[in-house]
Amino acid sequence: MSTSAPVSNEPRNSDSRPSARNIFEDPAISEAAKNDAFVRFVSKHWRSSGLTLLAIVAAIVAYQIFMSTALQKRAQATGSLTDIQEAYQALTNQLDEKATLERDLTAATDEKVKAELSQKIEAEKKDLDTSREKINLMISSLDSSQPFQRLAALYRGLVAAKFGDFDTARASLSEVSWQQVGSPNSSERAVAEVVAFGLSKSLLQTEKYRSEAQASLEQIARQGTLVPVEAVRLLAASAATPEEKKLAHDVGEDVKKRYPSVTQYLSEVGEGVATP
Repeated sequence: MSTSAPVSNEPRNSDSRPSARNIFEDPAISEAAKNDAFVRFVSKHWRSSGLTLLAIVAAIVAYQIFMSTALQKRAQATGSLTDIQEAYQALTNQLDEKATLERDLTAATDEKVKAELSQKIEAEKKDLDTSREKINLMISSLDSSQPFQRLAALYRGLVAAKFGDFDTARASLSEVSWQQVGSPNSSERAVAEVVAFGLSKSLLQTEKYRSEAQASLEQIARQGTLVPVEAVRLLAASAATPEEKKLAHDVGEDVKKRYPSVTQYLSEVGEGVATP
């Protein structure tokens, strides 16, 4: 009895590797395609669909790269803004020191003391010039993207006001709306509100731009969230006419309605500027 395995009559494929033909030409898929609209579509358009998929993947990758770059730039700008805030505070301190030295010089009677104070004042002026140039360069670095461009413009005006350049300060306040900086609850919006308040306060020193400063303070008081009370106080302090006093009173009442907890801080304002 022969023990050899039966020989198959089916022809043997000389190449044992899988066929490289289009998978959508497979009989099983072709059969399924007869009753499946989606399979028929994919079978017909698999080449173009593949290209579309590649395009989508490429777009996703490009978007991720863009967002990564944007976030990196935003982080850099935020760091620059923090540096500017610190530099501005240092500049303010320097100006205060210079003012103190000038008062001491006015009060001094000894010639030797006067000479020493004069030398210190001259040295302080040079340091101030350097500090001003430095902070202006830092402000320019914020001009790369929004909302930091608007913040840069506001800070540029604030620094100008510190040195008596009220025309530049007024231009910054009129050209840039703090309400348009960042989103309503963002840190950028908060900074813009405070800087706009500082600009308005500076412009109150000049008769030329006094009315514009008061209009800006009214806007901050009515729409701001950080310094509305301070804005009302400044409005009240600067009110000279009955109309201005009534405006300060009305704005103060509006702030009280929005923030009842601040009523105690505005009680004397209401009494001082209420219409007779």
